[in-house]
Parts: sequence; structure tokens; C-alpha cells
Amino acid sequence: MDSTEMDVLRATGGILATDSYEFVSPIFVEDNHFDLDFFVAGWRYYGGECVIDQLRKGDVVDFSLDPENPEVPKAVLVMSVNREKLGYIPAFYSGWMFEILKKKCNYQATIESIHPQALPHRKLNISIVGDMNQSVNIEDVLNDKEQLRLVMC
Repeated sequence: MDSTEMDVLRATGGILATDSYEFVSPIFVEDNHFDLDFFVAGWRYYGGECVIDQLRKGDVVDFSLDPENPEVPKAVLVMSVNREKLGYIPAFYSGWMFEILKKKCNYQATIESIHPQALPHRKLNISIVGDMNQSVNIEDVLNDKEQLRLVMC
């Protein structure tokens, strides 16, 4: 398979041991449709290793708001269909998904890929596709300094 340099950066996050930054995939928005993908954050701290052999590409995952999280006020938990806590949506995307969940938008979140031998922060990749409902004010999300700048199509 031929990969461009940007494909490699997207897959790896471009992270080196000495880096204090990483490349992240944007949230793509077209009309009211959105899609994004990310690696689960905090994998090493939760039950993911115990269930990694039970997870399959295409499995649905669920989310739960965690507003009491001291590190990220708009934290969103990632859970398996069996309600096993796998980690969190990375902080970079959590504000967006926090709003999507609060506004009860339609979305589907599935396991895009599983890498059992990878570093913990690269083991489980999640893909989300969905539609914003009329209660989501995209301008408020875009103007929130804590939110991701979206790639608008």
C-alpha cells in the first residue's frame, strides 16, 4: 500500500519522544453532517487491555459525559458495548462531542482499527459519523476558544 507523508503523520500523530505537540485529524463538517476519527486517550488507565481480544473492527462503542473530570471539564468516556470503560475521547475533540451528546444528535461510533502491540495511546482508533440537529449552533462551537477549529467544507 502506498502512503503519503501526510498519511503517515495522520496515522502516527507525528509524535516523537521529545515532541510537545502532535498532528491530529480535523473534524470534517459539511452542511449538518460531520465525521472524525481518533485514538482513545487514557487507554492504559482503564479496562481496555482486559477486553482488547474481545474487541473487533466495526464494533459499536458508546460515550458518556464525565463533567466531574478534574482535567477536562467536557470529558467524554469511551465504553465498549459491554459498558467496559476503555478511556476517553482526546481533549482536542471532547468539547465537540460533549456538545453533540448534550444536544442528542444522531451519530454512530465504531472501532476503526485495533493495534494490540502498539503503544497505549495508539491501540484503539474510533470513527464517528453523524448529523447535527438544529439545536447545535455551529458558530458557538467555532467561536469557543476551547474548541477545535473545524474544517468546513
